[in-house]
Amino acid sequence: MANRVKCVTGDTPCHFEDAPGLRTENNAKPHLYNLIKKKSTRHLRIAPPSSWSSAEAYGGIAREWDPSVGNQWINYISFCGLRNYAELEGKLITELIYVHSKLLIADDNTVIIGSANINDRSMLGKRDSEVAVIVEDTDMIPSVMDGEDLKVGRFAQSLRLQCFRYHS
Repeated sequence: MANRVKCVTGDTPCHFEDAPGLRTENNAKPHLYNLIKKKSTRHLRIAPPSSWSSAEAYGGIAREWDPSVGNQWINYISFCGLRNYAELEGKLITELIYVHSKLLIADDNTVIIGSANINDRSMLGKRDSEVAVIVEDTDMIPSVMDGEDLKVGRFAQSLRLQCFRYHS
């Protein structure tokens, strides 16, 4: 279990309320890295601040976790922003989708979904007025993960596949 492949995919806003003037994806990316760094310093060993100005920041984090990762980190960590698009009066238009809901799918078995932040302050139910539901799947089906046969939850796997299919 200790050497299992892990993959993290995050959907994040392309602009941030606490960063006036950052209204394009390219301007928001450095802010995202700095925000992750600021929020993570108490919980993770992370790369030096100088590496947080580009996508190399993720590589710095990965190498802190496991130096043998090298440049393979890009296969395991990705952050994305969602957009919608359509044709209006003969012109293509696009709009950002601001994602407020939170979704965590762990090992295709456990799902946390709701508006509460995924932290103790929100999840303990004593402070924030947001909600989240934890689903521990019991309807198990055969699957393969990282080349290994195992049982996964039908709902959790179906939700993950639908999300990736819809947003890919």
